Amino acid sequence: MGNLDRRADRDVLNERYLEEYRQAFSTLRDDLVYLHSNLRLLSQLRQFPARLFQAPRALFSFLTKNLTTECVQICCRVWKDKSSQALTLNRLADSLLAEAIRPRYRDELMARLLSARVPDSVESTISRLRSIRNASIAHLDHQVIRAIKSRPDRVSFDELMAAAKALGVYLNALTFGSRYEFVIAEFCSQEDPWFKGDLGYVLDRIALGSRWLSEPDEHRAFWRVFRRKLDTRQLHEINDVRIRHGMPPLD
Repeated sequence: MGNLDRRADRDVLNERYLEEYRQAFSTLRDDLVYLHSNLRLLSQLRQFPARLFQAPRALFSFLTKNLTTECVQICCRVWKDKSSQALTLNRLADSLLAEAIRPRYRDELMARLLSARVPDSVESTISRLRSIRNASIAHLDHQVIRAIKSRPDRVSFDELMAAAKALGVYLNALTFGSRYEFVIAEFCSQEDPWFKGDLGYVLDRIALGSRWLSEPDEHRAFWRVFRRKLDTRQLHEINDVRIRHGMPPLD
C-alpha cells in the first residue's frame, strides 16, 4: 500500500486547491455512479426473459434505448472533451499533477495514474461512442444515422461495461485514503438475479401477470399444447417464478 492510500486529501494536496478538488471529484463520482447504476438496470432488463413473459415491447425498447443513451453520454463527457472549460477525468488528473499535489507525492500519483491507464480498447470504444453521440444524440447527422453501427441501441453492453469499469479505476486513482464503488446503494449488485431490487420487483410483477403463471393450472389443455413450444431453459424460467411465489412447478 502506497503513501497515497494512507493519506487524506488534505494531507496530499495544497490547501488552496483542496475545495476545488473535492467539488470536481464529487461531480465526476456522481456521474460514474449514474453510469454504473444505469448499466445495472440494463443488465436486469437483458436478463429478464421479456418475450417469454409477454413484457410490453415498447416500454422495454424505450427503457433500453434511454438507459443506453445516457451511458453513452456519461462515458464521453467524463473522459475527454474539446471544451477547455469542461470537467473531465483527464483534466482533473492534469490539474493535480501540475499544481495541486504536494511535490513529495507527485511521483507516486504519476505512477498510480500510469497503472490505472485506460486501455487502448476502451479508448477506441469511447471514440466510437463520441461519434455516436455527435451524430445521433447531441445532433442529427442523417448520413451517419443510416449506418447501423452509429445507432445508440447498437452499442455493445459489454463495451459499455468495460468502459465504465476502466473509468471507475481511473477515478479511484485520483482519490486519497479511500476507494469507491460506483452504484446506488438501493440497487442490487451485478451478480444478483433479475428479480432483485426495485426494478426486479417490477419485472417480477410482469412475470406474475403472464399466462404461464395462471393458465397451466386452470386450463390443462392449454398447457399440453404450449408446453411443446418451450425449451428446457424457458421451462426453468417459468418454474423459477412459480416456486418463488408458492406455486407448484410445471413439468
